Amino acid sequence: MKRTLKKTVALLMVLVMLSALLPMEVFAGSAGAGPAAVFEDETNEEAVPGAPAGEEPAPEEEALPDEEAPAEEAPPVPEPAGEEEAEPASVPDAVITAGDPPTAGDPEIYGNITWYISGHVLYVEGTGDIPDMGQESAPWYPYKDSVEAIVMGEGIADIGDYAFHGLEGVTSVTFSPNTEEIGDYAFYDVWYLPSAVFPEGLKEIGDYAFYDCRYLDEISLPASIETIGSMAFGNCSLRTVNYAGTAVMWVQVDVADDAGIPESNMNLDCRAWGRTGALVWQLSEDGAFLIFGEGDMPDYEAFSAPWRMFLSSISSITIGDGITSIGAYAFYECQLLTDDYTVGQRETQEEAENH
Repeated sequence: MKRTLKKTVALLMVLVMLSALLPMEVFAGSAGAGPAAVFEDETNEEAVPGAPAGEEPAPEEEALPDEEAPAEEAPPVPEPAGEEEAEPASVPDAVITAGDPPTAGDPEIYGNITWYISGHVLYVEGTGDIPDMGQESAPWYPYKDSVEAIVMGEGIADIGDYAFHGLEGVTSVTFSPNTEEIGDYAFYDVWYLPSAVFPEGLKEIGDYAFYDCRYLDEISLPASIETIGSMAFGNCSLRTVNYAGTAVMWVQVDVADDAGIPESNMNLDCRAWGRTGALVWQLSEDGAFLIFGEGDMPDYEAFSAPWRMFLSSISSITIGDGITSIGAYAFYECQLLTDDYTVGQRETQEEAENH
């Protein structure tokens, strides 16, 4: 019994000594689950509750932001320098959006007409009228700074309102021979146009049609003209007006009082012409003198009648039916007068000789 007890004590002392020499993991593996799990985690990471012993814990899921707290918006990414489009408020949209103008090989269609620009010349062709337009709304207006001449084809009839308004640099206009009417403001602000020859057959020039054509110096009107509107040639520099008709025809044209036509600078189809009171007179190239209108002829002093410079050229006199009296010294010293003196339908040689 004592011998057995001594063996047991010796065995326990050996085990104690061995335990001091061997690593603790040996005992952890032999003791099973339990406190040994604490010794396995040498990195001080917390064990995941409920995970089986010996398995690595699953990675933690990223915590979702609190739904009640709004997420911060990312700051806007600045655009690269130079790509931001500027919007100049003072430049018309037409100028900004204008690309290359139509060409002869690829003209632009606008209603019944086509148009294109070639060599600083605007060509308008087709058949029919150029439509009425609004201010600065013509399809060729965006190219106004590059247009120096306008050529209209034979098929073009009437020219609409504002058709060529604002084409400041134009210095030449070729009209269609079939144009009968030029609309209101059609050539308003065509500053540098120096002259205009209107086609035979033109009947009407609208209000302000050539207003502010500042360098317009000379125009040629056909005998067919019937109406010239208000301020049609206002603020121009007209010094010469050529009219293909006679004075008798001109006084029948409906010309606005403020049309801007300087009659003192008019050249008619006669040697000379003018007005005296309510009457109109003209002297033909062959020496035939005609005076007409309604009312009395004014009295004159010797050699003071408006036609006094042509007294030596007057070979015949015709006085219109509407004239009720012949003024004193009206035809004094008409040296070429023969027997051809007519007042209305009556020959009045004696009356003419006395004047």
